[in-house]
Amino acid sequence: MVTTDKNYQLMACHYIDNQLKKLIKEINGARKAEDIEFVHQSRVASRRLRAAFDIFENCFPAKEMKKWCREIKMITKALGPARDADVQIEFLNKAISKLDTDKKSYLPGIKRLLLRTTQNRKKQQSKIIKTVDRLESKAILPDIHSSIEKILFCMIVDEPELKSDYVFAETSGHIRKALKDMVSYQRHLDDKDNISGHHKMRIAAKRLRYTMEICREPYEGKLDNVIKVVKKLQTLLGDIHDCDVWIDHIDNFIQEELKRTKEYFGNEKPYNFLNSGLEYLKQERRQVREHLFEVLVRYWKILERQNFWETLEANLDKPQSEKEKPKFAIVEITKRNLSEKANNENTSDRGYPRESAGIEGSS
Repeated sequence: MVTTDKNYQLMACHYIDNQLKKLIKEINGARKAEDIEFVHQSRVASRRLRAAFDIFENCFPAKEMKKWCREIKMITKALGPARDADVQIEFLNKAISKLDTDKKSYLPGIKRLLLRTTQNRKKQQSKIIKTVDRLESKAILPDIHSSIEKILFCMIVDEPELKSDYVFAETSGHIRKALKDMVSYQRHLDDKDNISGHHKMRIAAKRLRYTMEICREPYEGKLDNVIKVVKKLQTLLGDIHDCDVWIDHIDNFIQEELKRTKEYFGNEKPYNFLNSGLEYLKQERRQVREHLFEVLVRYWKILERQNFWETLEANLDKPQSEKEKPKFAIVEITKRNLSEKANNENTSDRGYPRESAGIEGSS
């Protein structure tokens, strides 16, 4: 069933068309592997499209929406492993460049991991090419664009606007649902070793951010500062997740290299040449994760003391004038107040950084 509210349908067309243009702009570059940013931006656009399809599912015919969701999901799936490998290669190259002279013995292990990761990335490219070719052969992106153009043409007489009771009921409902989901995972912050819980919270934070970005147009800037805060949370949770992935990946890699070495040489002794570098990387990721988790907990505590989420929820339903817009307090994260102990004048009695006006590096 297609919604009869033209205002909500107009918002759907605006957002989906914008993300569609971004995907079209980047996807050929991803196929040619000219720059890692093409894969990254294509993947982001595909994920945002899928999030928008969920929110605006009643704005388009069900049969078309089902087909679009299936095909765009395939793009996201094909780009995922390639993007992960790109990030890993970039990280390993930086790790090598930053090694001190007294740590040069770590190079063989790190370089071996870089070699295997590069080999894996090359294998992923054929999957990307195949998926993009399939997308083009089925004309999915032109199909989505054509449907949007038809809807917008039919709206010319109606002259819909983006503000209606229906629009604010729908958008506030989606945001509240995503917010409730993310906040429900805050209990996992009590356990620094709850990897699964932190991963679920990361996904929920990403979903909340995407939901607010999709629904932001009728709120005329009201959500911008909140999106910055959620982006900071998502980044912290994402960096923590990356560390967890690295630790697990290195453990698996060690087992694979031991097996490969034994099969080739008949014993595991040559592997010892690689071990110190791999163990060094694993320990470094553990230390970074521990620090990031402390930062995350402090940041969450600040937001709780500001009643940040309650303020958001209380101001979602109706459009407001400029004077009535809520003044969301924004939290600044700096190198100074994110020190491990945070025991200077910028800390509270409980060791958390005090509130401040502005988010550093969150745009």
